[in-house]
Amino acid sequence: MNSLLGAERLPETGPVSAEQATLYRQVLSLLSAQRRPAWYLGEGYAALQTLTNSYLRLLAAQGVIPDVLRDAALDAQIALRSSGPPAETSPFASHKTTSTEARLTRPRWRPDRGGRPAGTRREAGP
Repeated sequence: MNSLLGAERLPETGPVSAEQATLYRQVLSLLSAQRRPAWYLGEGYAALQTLTNSYLRLLAAQGVIPDVLRDAALDAQIALRSSGPPAETSPFASHKTTSTEARLTRPRWRPDRGGRPAGTRREAGP
């Protein structure tokens, strides 16, 4: 990302690659969506695109980004992925699930009973 969007890589007047424009739009959209991610990255996706467009115009008007980048980013289209990553793809996730389940099925230890499980009684001692 830095190699494509670094200050030395973005021309003031020359052409901007489609990859640079798309990447800039994606980053700006993600930064904007952090306010309400569940909504903006769901049913409010069209509102996110409108917000991103207004920020692109504002950044160019204030001289933060060159006009060529603004125009290219406004033309860039990014699609929202319809599905998330596959569930439980890593062995770590299944290990954590198993170890959590094991912890939940252990008897409950109560410090006020001297470390004995709940429901047990102290044996009468000599």
